Amino acid sequence: MAASNKQVCLIIGASRGIGRQVAIDLAREGYYVVVSAKTTSDASSIPPSSFPPDPNSAASTINTVAREITEAGGSALALRIDVRDVDNVKDVVDDVVRRLGRLDVLIYNSGAIWWSAVETTPVKRFLLLQQVNPQGLYAAVAAALPHFGTQHRHRQQGCCCCWKGRIIVVSPPIYSRFFRGKTAYAMGKVGMSVLTKGLAMDFVRQGRKDMAITSIWPTSIDVRRRIQTENVTTVLVLVHGEHGFQSRCQVTTVSVNESPPWLTRAELVKKSIESAATQDSTRREPQLAKDLRHATIYSDAILAMLRSPAEEVNGLLVTDEDFLRKKGVTDFSRYSVVPGSTPRRIMPAEFPVLEVAEQDDEGRRVDSVALRQGRDKSKL
Repeated sequence: MAASNKQVCLIIGASRGIGRQVAIDLAREGYYVVVSAKTTSDASSIPPSSFPPDPNSAASTINTVAREITEAGGSALALRIDVRDVDNVKDVVDDVVRRLGRLDVLIYNSGAIWWSAVETTPVKRFLLLQQVNPQGLYAAVAAALPHFGTQHRHRQQGCCCCWKGRIIVVSPPIYSRFFRGKTAYAMGKVGMSVLTKGLAMDFVRQGRKDMAITSIWPTSIDVRRRIQTENVTTVLVLVHGEHGFQSRCQVTTVSVNESPPWLTRAELVKKSIESAATQDSTRREPQLAKDLRHATIYSDAILAMLRSPAEEVNGLLVTDEDFLRKKGVTDFSRYSVVPGSTPRRIMPAEFPVLEVAEQDDEGRRVDSVALRQGRDKSKL
C-alpha cells in the first residue's frame, strides 16, 4: 500500500455509534481514517439495498464503516484490534505506519464498563476494566509516540521541533461525584484522564509544541437494557458520560447470580446521544427522545480540537458541549433528535480546578530510568 499524502487518523473503537460518526466525519474532512475495533464482518457481501447497516447495531463493524467511507469518496482502512493484548495494540499501530507511512492522530474510544459497589465488584471484573480502559490507552499511546517523534524528523536528529501529533482520549473531567457507585470503573477512567494531564506536562517539559493530548467526554448519561435468557443476562450498555454513556452499544454477558442490582430495569436517564438502545427506549416512551442528541455533536467537538493550536488543547479535560461553546458555538438545536427540544444538562455546570499555587514547584526532579541506568553502569 502506498504511503498516504493525507493526514492519517487511527481510531480505536470505531465500529459503531460515536466512534463510527467520528470516523466518517474525519474522512469527510480529508483524513485517511484507520477504523479499528474487535468487531469485523464481510462488508462486501451486504447488498446495496441493505447498506449501510444501522450504525448502532451489531451489524455495524469496522469493515462496514470503512466501506461507508470509501463509497462516499473517502479513504479508510479497517484493522482489527484487541486492546487487552498489549502486543496486538503495538502491532496495529506499527502496521498503520508501515502501510500508510505516517500517523498524525490517535483517538482512543474503546471502553469497558461495570457499575457496582466495591464489595460486589469481583477482582476479575476490575482487572478487565483496567485492561480495556487505562491499560489499552497506555499501550496505544506508548506504541504511537515513537512514530510521532520520528516521522517528522528533519536534519537535526532528535530535535524536539520534529515531534508532531494529536491524541484524543475518551475520559472525563475529574470531579468527586463521578466516583460514586462505580469505583472500579471510575479508577480506570480517571486514570485515563491522569494520563492526559501527565503526558501533556511531558510535552511541555520536552518542548514539543506541536504535540497535544486532550480528553473529551459526552455531556450525557446512560441507557440500559436487560435481556434475560435461561442462565445469563446480556446487558446492552451505552458507555461513557457521567454514569458511563457512549452511543456505541457494548454487550456484556454475566451470570444471573452475579448480575448487580442496577440491571433490573430498562432506564433512560435524561440527556444522551442517539443510539440503538435509546431507539428501543423511545419506541416505548417517545417523550424521552427530547433529551437525545445526534452523535455529530461529539465528532464536531473532536474536529474543532484537531483544528485548534496544540497549546490550546494540550492537557484539556472537557465535555463536547463545553468545548464547542468555547469555540463560539451557541446554537445546539441541530444536534437535537427532536427538533425544538433542549436536552437537559446532566454534567456539573463547573468542574474543579486541579492546578495548585505551587504547580511549577517540582522539588528535586527524579527520573527512574536515569536512576536505573546509573545503577546498571555502576555494576560494570
